[in-house]
Amino acid sequence: MKWNKSIVKSVKSINMNGYAFKFAIAIAYDAIDLFSIPVLGEIYDAIGVPLGYILWGPLGLTNAWELLDPLDAIDRFVPTMTLAGVVVYLKEKGDKKVSDPSDYVIEKEIEHYKPYDNDQIKV
Repeated sequence: MKWNKSIVKSVKSINMNGYAFKFAIAIAYDAIDLFSIPVLGEIYDAIGVPLGYILWGPLGLTNAWELLDPLDAIDRFVPTMTLAGVVVYLKEKGDKKVSDPSDYVIEKEIEHYKPYDNDQIKV
């Protein structure tokens, strides 16, 4: 089995500051928001504003636009928290100028577990 760069990249993407866990929370939040009861959904949306900030930083505050629709007629169909997560992921993926120390650790671990070539194994 040969290790290729796509495996390394997928491991790095999962390890990006707990991104997969944060994204799962955002999807769950938006799924529950889809079935929220009008007017009571405003309380849920008010909870979503600080949650969005905790998950995605200042970009998570875009979840506040859901407070503008008290009947949840329009905003319930827009997964705002999940979209903020996608934008954060794309931004971090494109911003590779900053080196991540975990890159080195992951590549060294993979080097350690690389199988030997057939010509090195003697029977």
